Amino acid sequence: NSKYIIRQIKKILKISFLSFGFYLLFAIFINLENFIFHLSLLFNFNNIKLFLFYNVLPCGMHLWYLFSLIYVYIIYYYFNCKLNKINILYYFTPVLILLCVLFEYLSYFDIFSIDTFKIRNYLFIGLPFFMLGNFIHKHENSFFVKSNNNLFFIIIGIVGLIMSLFESYLTDYLDIYVGTVLFVFCLFIFAIKNPNIFNSENIICVIGEKYSLGIYVSHLFIILFLGHFGNFGLNAWIVPFVVLIISLFSTWLYYFIISKIIKN
Repeated sequence: NSKYIIRQIKKILKISFLSFGFYLLFAIFINLENFIFHLSLLFNFNNIKLFLFYNVLPCGMHLWYLFSLIYVYIIYYYFNCKLNKINILYYFTPVLILLCVLFEYLSYFDIFSIDTFKIRNYLFIGLPFFMLGNFIHKHENSFFVKSNNNLFFIIIGIVGLIMSLFESYLTDYLDIYVGTVLFVFCLFIFAIKNPNIFNSENIICVIGEKYSLGIYVSHLFIILFLGHFGNFGLNAWIVPFVVLIISLFSTWLYYFIISKIIKN
């Protein structure tokens, strides 16, 4: 188990810095006229501090989650392999999720002011949701999960989805909604309880397993590229679908080329 965690940390480190390097080169390319000045802004002391404490990046901002996973795996390794007290993390998971949602709403309604990056980091989003997934995986063979009561999880999941839509309408935008937590939790349980639906032949599962990382890494570049050219005059409602299609195709093409290189 400890060897697997160390391998994962090394793997994520490599992916994180390669992805950041790509976005760094892109940021430099579009600011060639002020190259030195822009580079000094990217790597000033304040930005380095924000990165180390909150996973904030000066470019390729969405990659914060990859870097937060490194922190998460280190914490998980320490509590699971060194202290053998993984239950402490399980106990803190609902507390951290509750605090995350609470801070989001208090900040949105100006009751308590807090910067977004102080919520969207390894501690309040990365760690608790990683541990929630770990908890589900650990107990996937329990009676609670394997029972035939699909209807319960379907109803709670639908309620969570409706809550998310209502929360989105109410607040315009937050990093996390109460309804989303319920919906995702029930979706994962439903997937575990129904492996015949969510199997290797399901196109959504194939995309999620093989291409989700590539889509995650590349989608911001596609957005920036399209935006640089005024989205080529596309309707705002169409752009997200175009971004998804191009991100998916570029990811597939990347893996296809790599597989050909490896074979030869």
